Amino acid sequence: MTEARDIDLWRRILAADLPSHGYFTEREDWPGAAVFTAPQDDGFSIAVLQQSAPDAADALLERIITHYSGLGLTPIVRVTPLSTPADWPQRLAARGFTRTADSEVFMRLVGPFHGAINPGLDVRPATEAADLADFATTQLAGFGSDDPADFWVAQALRNRQRWDYRFLVAYLENQPVGALSARFEPGAVGLYGLATRPAYRGRGVGTTLLAAAIDEARQRGAGLIFLSAVPDSAAARLYQRLGFAPLFTADTYALSGPVPLRG
Repeated sequence: MTEARDIDLWRRILAADLPSHGYFTEREDWPGAAVFTAPQDDGFSIAVLQQSAPDAADALLERIITHYSGLGLTPIVRVTPLSTPADWPQRLAARGFTRTADSEVFMRLVGPFHGAINPGLDVRPATEAADLADFATTQLAGFGSDDPADFWVAQALRNRQRWDYRFLVAYLENQPVGALSARFEPGAVGLYGLATRPAYRGRGVGTTLLAAAIDEARQRGAGLIFLSAVPDSAAARLYQRLGFAPLFTADTYALSGPVPLRG
């Protein structure tokens, strides 16, 4: 049975995480959902379902479908353990949505961090444009993306002005080899976008970056340090070995094929 303290913890994490969906998008808050839109980009546009009354849920879903379909985007929604009504998965299936592979398990650091640090790495905050270029190109290389680096640099600059972000880059012999971002909220920090250039994997780059971010978080009084990963993935298992405990899963659903007509 889920206890009230668990719900309160989940609520804190989800509230701290929600702005991260706005990194590449614009946000609108509708009754029952936070709607994130990146015009002409399915990859980042998503509606995070929050609390809706049962008799308002179907109308909300229709509004979400109309919004994204009108922009030529695939309607995508995120369901968390706090999304109501509880039968969202059934409602989504009835409307033609299927669960995607983009589910995330949220994990909290419990106790000490167990990662080994590579003393040969120099972890630096990316503050100037040249540093942010290193941050962006390293993340893109680690993710295997061919997006233009200038766009990612511009997003980092934009988001640093809106929120308390810390962008970290790990250097080996003055070459950028890993990157990580941390977004701070009062008492909490979310860790995002951990990436290592393929040629440098297996050298403790990721754990060294995590250790640096966690040290700063603790120095700043963040008692809640969390991240997310694909459930049952190698990354999730690694984070568990490092001291992160899995807490809950959020699932993502996308509308399959053409928008089905209502009967």
